[in-house]
Amino acid sequence: ILVEQNPEDMGDLYLDVAEAFLDVGEYDLALPLLSSLVCSERYNLAVVWLRHAECLKALGYIDRAAESYAKVVDLTPLHLDARISLSTLQQQLGRPEKALEALEPMYDPDTLAQDANAAQQELKLLLHRSTLLFSQGNMYGYVDSLLTMLAMLLKVAMNRAQVCLISSSKSGERHLYLIKVSRDKISDNDDQETTKKAIFLVLTSVLTKDDWWNLLLKAIYALCDLSRYKEAELLVDSSLEYYSFYDDRQKRKELEYFGLSAAVLDKNFRKAYNYIRIMVMEHVSKPQLWNIFNQITMHSQDVRHHRFCLRLLLKNPDNHALCVLNGHNAFVSGCFKHALGQYVQAFRTNPDEPLY
Repeated sequence: ILVEQNPEDMGDLYLDVAEAFLDVGEYDLALPLLSSLVCSERYNLAVVWLRHAECLKALGYIDRAAESYAKVVDLTPLHLDARISLSTLQQQLGRPEKALEALEPMYDPDTLAQDANAAQQELKLLLHRSTLLFSQGNMYGYVDSLLTMLAMLLKVAMNRAQVCLISSSKSGERHLYLIKVSRDKISDNDDQETTKKAIFLVLTSVLTKDDWWNLLLKAIYALCDLSRYKEAELLVDSSLEYYSFYDDRQKRKELEYFGLSAAVLDKNFRKAYNYIRIMVMEHVSKPQLWNIFNQITMHSQDVRHHRFCLRLLLKNPDNHALCVLNGHNAFVSGCFKHALGQYVQAFRTNPDEPLY
């Protein structure tokens, strides 16, 4: 009887009955009612199209469901759930570009900096977008999404580290890159402190501290896979300025090892020395660290480590690695008598070692 009535006049009743059918899983009965509504003038609304899309999806009409979800996104571009559902269906239909298009950013940077709700919605969208890009093997796009999310969390930390996220087309396509900037180019508006706190609370409610940590690790690994070692260094620098990570001793130490690795891969041996110097002071008996220390000082073409090794030997006179390194340092400096003394000490400690 209801379908004989004009949906323009009885649209509310149509929708109530259709939703009742949906609630009990009677999708076949709900579909004709919803189809009539979306074809009407008065009820051609986003909420009706959404129910229509959900009904089609439940019945397995994936192609038609994607069209209905697309209509929802056209009518309400900020409807996150519709965008995610549309993207999922487009991917299932073998349309990866359309799937990505559905997850394009919803807000501009200024809005994200001022609106906590917008930041929350954008973060959820970026999480889905990054997963999709990774599944498609689009590593540059994947890194873009990861860096965008991390820049939302680490904004203040990046300012302290003098690191900025910029958009550039240097690779032929427009992507995001981390760069080091001078202090005078850092803009930090203290007037928006309340807004920043609200956004920070929202970001940490969507993802836990460990979730953010895992995102950071993914970004570091991905940057290194793309041979973007300098940016990996800058990301570590920024993360070490983020109190939640720095105050966690285990995470701080792990970040320092990442920073050391990225600096060595980037052939930034001066920076690598700053990392390894602290590590050998804390773990003076670890031969692996002394091997790394030796490799770094060999490539750095710097002699500042000579005095460092001498001072450390005074505190650790029985350390075998330091004894040998000081012998090498004295030898290359032309202090053969001192070098001989160090080598004799090493020989007495390890008389069966052919090197001595």
